[in-house]
Amino acid sequence: MKHWPVVKSKRNFLFIFLFTGLLSVMGCTSSAPLGVFHFSDAQKANRFYKESFIAWAKADSARLIDAQAVLCIGSSSMRMWKTIGKDLAPLKIIHRGFGGSTMQDVLLFKDFFARYGTNRILIYEGDNDMAVDSVRPEDFIENCKIFVNYIKEKNPQTDFYFISVKPSILRKRIWPKMQEANRLLKAYTARDSHLHYIDVAGSMLHADGTIRADIFRSDSLHMNAKGYRLWKDRVRKSIK
Repeated sequence: MKHWPVVKSKRNFLFIFLFTGLLSVMGCTSSAPLGVFHFSDAQKANRFYKESFIAWAKADSARLIDAQAVLCIGSSSMRMWKTIGKDLAPLKIIHRGFGGSTMQDVLLFKDFFARYGTNRILIYEGDNDMAVDSVRPEDFIENCKIFVNYIKEKNPQTDFYFISVKPSILRKRIWPKMQEANRLLKAYTARDSHLHYIDVAGSMLHADGTIRADIFRSDSLHMNAKGYRLWKDRVRKSIK
């Protein structure tokens, strides 16, 4: 019969107990690597699979799960936030923006994002969603809910930080539609202490409600450094 080793004295037991507690306090707990991710056929058929996800999966193979990191996902406004690591320091950032994406695309890759196991997720979507005539603000919110519920099943303590849909000169025609999406998003996040709404839209408007032109690149859609400074101030102080 196999005998398990036993602690031979109360002194040894006390030492092990205290040492284990010290490691826990110091944050020296073991984490599992993310390992290899197996994409579904539907994910492989999506254009973002080749554009972004293959490279991320390769880079992640040896990455350790870090619950204290902030997973930052979203469309081109997130992808082009090149200074996000510095801007949100000392937070540890996992930067996963993929330009042109919608909340529907985030849903398609929801299991890829869930595997990071972070307790905080920063999301910017809705810009491209609202640019599609057939997509209603209600559809966008429903997709947000599905994503939140999926992640919560894996990690109920996850905090979600939704950045409001931004206005832009190029898409000023649909700004009223975007405003409705923001109204619904704010109302949705108000129902749960783990959901947070970060309003960046207000700072991107003049006092009369018109859209500022000085915070955009020449394409009148994507932000320049001045625009990202507005985001930095509001996002950093919102994430706890």
